[in-house]
Amino acid sequence: MQEIVINKCHGGFGLSIEATKAYWLKKDIKCYAWIDDSTAERYKVKNLDELLKLKKQLPYVHFTTVPKEEFEIKDNKRGQRLSTRSMERSDKDLIEVIKLFGKKANGTYADLNIIEIPDNVKYVIEEYDGAEWIAEKHKTWS
Repeated sequence: MQEIVINKCHGGFGLSIEATKAYWLKKDIKCYAWIDDSTAERYKVKNLDELLKLKKQLPYVHFTTVPKEEFEIKDNKRGQRLSTRSMERSDKDLIEVIKLFGKKANGTYADLNIIEIPDNVKYVIEEYDGAEWIAEKHKTWS
């Protein structure tokens, strides 16, 4: 059987900050999480830690290979953005992180589940409004 991670609720696939850091650490990449200045200003906080203490729904959080102070957005001259959206959903490291963290792996708008399907099935992940399911891959024309 092959294991695949999907999001089972409306909102979209996403990992918590802790699970994201653990995933990239498994890939031997140090990961920094931070919010931009406009988000800090809007919530009247200085940094991500202060925002987390407010226990609000998290806005967009940046994940990069260097701390905020070192990251240069223009042309990614220093550091690299790390995206959770492009993760391979059958990635063994991702599955290990989901199993390790359980529900604490869920991002702000996510309910992540590991689904098992037979090894020989070619699949696609379909979604509506962020809620996902696995469908057998087939040909389509339009």
